[in-house]
Amino acid sequence: VVQQAGSLTVVPNPSKGVFTVKGALATDNDADVYMQVTDIAGRVVYSTQVTAVKGNLDESVNLGNVTSGMYLLSIRSESGLQVFHIVVEQ
Repeated sequence: VVQQAGSLTVVPNPSKGVFTVKGALATDNDADVYMQVTDIAGRVVYSTQVTAVKGNLDESVNLGNVTSGMYLLSIRSESGLQVFHIVVEQ
């Protein structure tokens, strides 16, 4: 299952807590991208800042030792905010 918002995708989903966010933002410039994963209770389990070079993003995420369940991945940039539902199956 590929979940898509704009032209960003998260694969694989469901995962074992390791996935890749890739695609293009709505800009051709280098852009700061803030990625945050929270659990259903709102606790931050992962947070990072990366640069989308010329608007392109290809970032691996490893949530580490998280429990199975549903998580929210928020991706914020100058292009706006996109939120993905991430399923972790350990």
